[in-house]
Parts: sequence; structure tokens; C-alpha cells
Amino acid sequence: MNGGEIRMQLTNEESHALERIMTKISERAKYSHSIDELLGQWSGFVIEVEQGYRLTIYDYENDLDHRVTIEEILNQAPPSLKSKLEVLVHPWDKRFTEATREARKMTESNRSEQIHETLRIPKKLVGELEMDLRNEGYVER
Repeated sequence: MNGGEIRMQLTNEESHALERIMTKISERAKYSHSIDELLGQWSGFVIEVEQGYRLTIYDYENDLDHRVTIEEILNQAPPSLKSKLEVLVHPWDKRFTEATREARKMTESNRSEQIHETLRIPKKLVGELEMDLRNEGYVER
């Protein structure tokens, strides 16, 4: 999937549904999205996390947003389209889960309520992300 077009057999109904969903998402984002791009970005991100994500925490969180957008598509898709998309997404989700761990951070704003912010962070920490996660309190110094 990474770098190429996705080969998925869609019915006319599924194609139209996907087009409607992608148009709505693109209008909201103010730039054109395609399912191929989103799935390619997600798979590429997962590979980077497995190898050692070197960019900042802000880049990391931005890249995680691709998966949030994919989830939005899955939630709006008719069942037959959703199941076809899930076949493509779930192997990458599994790899992401295997390459990351849950990290918790107690923030000043939620300290009195003992609520933690939770983020999945790479098991293999390198570069700016490692420094940012330490500075943000997700990883011990």
C-alpha cells in the first residue's frame, strides 16, 4: 500500500459513498484528500515508527491525525465499504500497536482530578521525538 494506488474492487454504490465522504473531508480540511493518500500516509508513518520516528512530537501528533481521519471515513462508510477498508487498515493498526506502547502524562490542568493524557509512543525512541517526549513528561528523564 505504501507509495502506490490501492487496489480495491468497489461497487458503484461504494465508490459514490467514498467520493461523498472524501469530498466532505476535503472541504473541511481545505485541501483535497484521497483514500489512497491517507492510507499511504498511515502505512508510511507506521514504518517510520517501527524504524525510529525522528521528527518532533508535533509532527508525530500531526501524522497520527491521518489515522483519525481514516477512522472518520470508516465511521461514515456503508458496511460493505467499511469492511473493505478495514482489511487494508487493520494490518497497519496492528503493526502500529506492536511498535508502540501506551504512555501517560499527568498535566497541570488535570492533576487535581488525577486524569492522565494518554498517547501511544514508539517503543524505539530516537531523535527529536525522544527529547520532546521527555520534556513533555511522557518519558522519564
